[in-house]
Amino acid sequence: MASDDGNRALAAAFSEIRQLQETIQALRHELEAERYSRQDAVREAQLASRDEIDNLKKTAEALRDTLDALRAEKDEAVQEAVARGANECRQLRETAQELRDQLEAAHAEGDAEVQRTRATYEEELRQLRETVLQAREQLDAVRQDGSDRLDLKERHHRAEIRQLHETIQTLRDKLDAMSKDADVPT
Repeated sequence: MASDDGNRALAAAFSEIRQLQETIQALRHELEAERYSRQDAVREAQLASRDEIDNLKKTAEALRDTLDALRAEKDEAVQEAVARGANECRQLRETAQELRDQLEAAHAEGDAEVQRTRATYEEELRQLRETVLQAREQLDAVRQDGSDRLDLKERHHRAEIRQLHETIQTLRDKLDAMSKDADVPT
């Protein structure tokens, strides 16, 4: 009987060992399944992260391209404004030269011609002032864009405009002198 009890105890111990081994095996399978599940979750998170990073890179690139396009448009607008300002200054110089020519012709033709030239001169002077005012307004608008390059051009244009004003004043003084000479009886 002692051997039966020993055999039963041994069989029970083997049975318990087998159950423990099966439990260990089941736990290993669960642990392995959990590990695979976590690895899959990590892979999915990494893929989602890569997709988000790629999308952010594409968005940043698109924004950079848009910014470059805006800069190019602004540079083009600045170039156009500078060209318009230079063209207006050239026109002012040409107008001033025309006034000089007209003044010389008026002096040669006499007092009547001086009076007609003076009327023409006053109209052109008004137009020049309007043109100068428009040029100033356009230069102020260009300056408001914040372009440092325009500051240099604006100073140059103002100097030319100042010279034109001085030329106009000189021409006006000559006209006044010619009018006084014409009014003085000989």
